[in-house]
Amino acid sequence: MPKRAADYNSVRPLSQQAHYAYVQDALEQWLAVTNTPIPKVNSTEGPLTDIFYVIPTSNATGIELSVALTGGAYTKNVNYVARKAVTMGIDTFDWWRYRAANHETGHTFCLPDLYPIPTGDTGMYAGN
Repeated sequence: MPKRAADYNSVRPLSQQAHYAYVQDALEQWLAVTNTPIPKVNSTEGPLTDIFYVIPTSNATGIELSVALTGGAYTKNVNYVARKAVTMGIDTFDWWRYRAANHETGHTFCLPDLYPIPTGDTGMYAGN
């Protein structure tokens, strides 16, 4: 990645702009490393994939949150790469584990959070 993990400021409250910048940098790095051909700008072929997952190492302490991006994922040159994106945070490694991927992927299918935000018992609305 072109920046240190802490420079992405992936903490609460996470702005959509900060999250999108992180996804775009990850897309650019992935495309550069894999030499994957990308759809042209304004292509009618659709994106390369439905969901683009960004998974940091467990040492990326600046990426604290796992978050779903429910809009399309585009490169900085406006190439449509994925319908949605999921970024995993270090909460995946130390607390949520596999449940984080399940939870955030659910958001890409428009499933809502069923717990009180920003505070409250996570089982308050849906049970434990």
